[in-house]
Amino acid sequence: MTVNATNVMPKSKNPQVEKIKDRAKDQTSTIEFRVLTVVLTALMLWGAAIATFGYPALILVALALVPVMFCFLLLITVGK
Repeated sequence: MTVNATNVMPKSKNPQVEKIKDRAKDQTSTIEFRVLTVVLTALMLWGAAIATFGYPALILVALALVPVMFCFLLLITVGK
């Protein structure tokens, strides 16, 4: 590496590319994008577990969600 090396990428000469980069940066910084990314990542991991281990991965996740759904039903019943 040289003394003047930096991690900064040079700006593009094309204004359309810059516009797309700015739009992508704005869209990926929202909370909705982050939540959707977490949900889709969890679904992909679950799918990979099902492909690898078969029915046990499918059944264990369903069993783990039973208490969660029970709590949701209680919260709905109470009215919170």
